[in-house]
Amino acid sequence: DEASRGVYARISTNHGRTFGPETRIDDDRGVCACCGLSAVWSEDALYVIYRAATDFVHRDMTLLKSVDGGKSFEAERVHEWNIGACPVSTTSITAGPRASAVVAWETMGQVFVSRSKPDSDPRPVAAPGEQVDRRKNPVAVVGRSGETLLVWGDGPGWRSGGTLHWQLFDAKWTPTDVHGQAEEMPEYSVPTAVARPDGSFLVIY
Repeated sequence: DEASRGVYARISTNHGRTFGPETRIDDDRGVCACCGLSAVWSEDALYVIYRAATDFVHRDMTLLKSVDGGKSFEAERVHEWNIGACPVSTTSITAGPRASAVVAWETMGQVFVSRSKPDSDPRPVAAPGEQVDRRKNPVAVVGRSGETLLVWGDGPGWRSGGTLHWQLFDAKWTPTDVHGQAEEMPEYSVPTAVARPDGSFLVIY
């Protein structure tokens, strides 16, 4: 059951030639059955983001961080959400500047973005603008100058791809004038994005 599910890792110490045994790395908060898990290596830190399932109703976004090559992990609650069912959501995590990680996720039909770093404000930043349907499947990428592009779908349910939306935040997490929407994405389609070396972004769905 969800309360007994865990997050596991297999660690390589020789650049991927061999891997150690499966090891549980979470702190017994449970794991939501159908929500996505993502991980990234950012300089000297390994980050894993997932949705917990404590007591079947506390489905908080939870961030695991290791600074010793996966030998130990610290858990941090990123955003709480109390709901008695799996919301079937995805999340994304990408490497940010100076060993930070930029995370995007869904809570209560809204999408959020935040950066995990000791000397930055960790509060979630919501996608601005009018919310018509459920916002879902967010992905965030960091540009060459420290700006963050947040992309998501806006649709009536988890199966629909929804209308493609995007919002650019500057390096201080302030929404810029670069935002918009495109066409309806196909069912089950989720967006992703790439930060290009020239400072531009590419959105794919």
